[in-house]
Amino acid sequence: MRTPGGARAPAAEIAWRRSPDAISPADTSAIYGALGFLPSNAHSVASHDAATGLPTVLQLYPLSAERSVNKGSTGRDRLARMQPWPTLFWLICPSLKAQVSKLECLGLIPMLQSDVASHPGLALAMKASQNHYAELRWSSLLEPDAALVRELGWGPRLQETGVGGVRDHTQLKCLHMHLAHSLAAPRATANPV
Repeated sequence: MRTPGGARAPAAEIAWRRSPDAISPADTSAIYGALGFLPSNAHSVASHDAATGLPTVLQLYPLSAERSVNKGSTGRDRLARMQPWPTLFWLICPSLKAQVSKLECLGLIPMLQSDVASHPGLALAMKASQNHYAELRWSSLLEPDAALVRELGWGPRLQETGVGGVRDHTQLKCLHMHLAHSLAAPRATANPV
């Protein structure tokens, strides 16, 4: 693993571990049905569909340590590849994802981006929402992991970027992520998208 400057990062392990009861067996089954897997950094279910009770949004831990097989190995040499994970909320509901994808295909992102650019109040609301997302993400880190993130130089990626890791807090990256943010924390975020 390398730090942003290219130096080899120290071998370290993420302190966070998902609590065995953080995601119910029924939700785990539904997540497998929607995604085909349970992300290693799935923290909890952040939102359920009111009608079906199925999970719609996962909350992810801001660090991920995926196990990967070293190229050319027999599979026994597994390396933990730790990385910052800027996506805090992930929309997993298949029908919502399909509907949002249609809106994106119709060009809704550039239209919304134009609205944000031409309305100062909307731009301020977008910045506030993006700042809140970054604050939620940073505050969800355990202190040993926050210290490790600072040591590796990853702090700005998790503290200063908004939804989906955008640096400019007036920019939209993905409607799926904005919807996930709104569903996961509807009252607190006031996500204008």
